[in-house]
Amino acid sequence: MMPDDELLSMARMGIDAESFMRTPLGKFLLKKANDEIAVAIEELIDVDPTDVKEATAIRNRIHVARMFKVWMSDAITIGHSAHDQLKELEGM
Repeated sequence: MMPDDELLSMARMGIDAESFMRTPLGKFLLKKANDEIAVAIEELIDVDPTDVKEATAIRNRIHVARMFKVWMSDAITIGHSAHDQLKELEGM
């Protein structure tokens, strides 16, 4: 079990991440990531299958955009989990 202050810090991080994703900048970045993924998938479909270098570069773009989404989602999930653990500790 983590110390209360660490759980509190993680819970706050999750709240901050969730709040950020609701801001115009958060929404803009999420849209940019989704747009980048969609464009890159279309490019990947059209790339010459023998052009491994280009296909790899396109896949890397997809991966980077997806990682932004995963990191934000992870921060929110970790925050929720920490919040739940804090509520459990309060109930003890």
